[in-house]
Amino acid sequence: MSNRTNAQLAALNTIVAELRKRTPAALAHALAIAADGYPTLGGSGGHGGKNTISDPTANAALNRTTGTGTGYRIGDQVQLLEQCLRNAAAALGDALTIVDRLQPAPGATPRCSGGAGLDGHLHWGDPACTRVPDGRPSRHGMCDACHNRRDRWGRVPRTGEAA
Repeated sequence: MSNRTNAQLAALNTIVAELRKRTPAALAHALAIAADGYPTLGGSGGHGGKNTISDPTANAALNRTTGTGTGYRIGDQVQLLEQCLRNAAAALGDALTIVDRLQPAPGATPRCSGGAGLDGHLHWGDPACTRVPDGRPSRHGMCDACHNRRDRWGRVPRTGEAA
């Protein structure tokens, strides 16, 4: 895995942790403001309409918090948050699908031959070796450990020992 991909995954983990930590308080605050009479349903029009009661205190608070003087609707913000979370979940689901496609098939990962069939494999070989082989043709399908054992065995002179 590249360092950049690793860094991005770590950043996502941090962002999700912060989001999980901050969201309950933000939604509770939005509900508290909404319970005080500020409209919670969406709509990007003005703060009042036909047959509504003006709430100058809420309007003043919202104008002060947004800094633009136009205010915002709590319901719009909650809906936007929910949409962002749906989009993020869909994107992460797509990423997981890609990762699953890139996974090797079960049992398809090559395993070390343990030196089976090579000269002296009964002395130095390991038929139960499950390491991943080096991949170079000169290694005969063996991992580094098995290849090194074969090399050591080949360098030691033999003096009439029984096979």
